[in-house]
Amino acid sequence: MTATAPTTQEFLLTIDDYYKMAEVGIIPQDARVELLDGKIIHMSPIKSLHASKTDKLFKILVQTFNDDYIIRSQNPIRLHKRSMPQPDLAVTTYYPHEYTEQHPEPEDIHLIIEVAQSSIYYDTGRKLKSYARAGIREYWVLDLNKYNIRVFRQPEGEQYLFEEIIGENGVAKCETLDFQLTVEDVFG
Repeated sequence: MTATAPTTQEFLLTIDDYYKMAEVGIIPQDARVELLDGKIIHMSPIKSLHASKTDKLFKILVQTFNDDYIIRSQNPIRLHKRSMPQPDLAVTTYYPHEYTEQHPEPEDIHLIIEVAQSSIYYDTGRKLKSYARAGIREYWVLDLNKYNIRVFRQPEGEQYLFEEIIGENGVAKCETLDFQLTVEDVFG
C-alpha cells in the first residue's frame, strides 16, 4: 500500500465574503487589511513620512482637478469580485452619486498612486499585477526609499508594457489625464 499526499484546497474570498466577515466581527473594524485576488492582505502601519506625502499628493490632486474628478484617498476600489484594494490615491470619474452605491471600478479609474516605503515590493509586485490584470490604465508608485516616481502604463496580462522611473528634476506626465507632477513637487 502506498501513501498518497493529502490534497489541499485554497478558498478564495469574494467581496461579499469579505464584507460578511467584517459584519460578524471576524475582521475587526479597525483592521488595516485589503482584499486582493481573493486573499485578505494585512497592510503595514502608515508611518509619518508616508502619511505626509499622501496628504501632499491629495492636496495637489484636489487643487488640480477641483470638481472635475473625485479624488479618493485610502478608500476601496473594486477591481473584480475578489479584489477590493485601498490605494493611497485614486483619481476617478466624477458622478453626481459620488460612489454612494458602489466603489469605483476599473473603467472609472484614471490614475492610481501608491505611496511606498515598507510596501515597495508589494506595490510593485503583487499589487501591480492585480492592477494590470484589471486594466488600470495608469499606475504610479511614489518610492519614498529612492525618492522617485515609477510610472506604469499599457496594462497587458499581469504586467505593464511601459515603465518609466522619474528621478531628481524629472516630471511624471499622466497620459489618461491632463496632469503632471515633478519629483520636486513631492519631495521638495
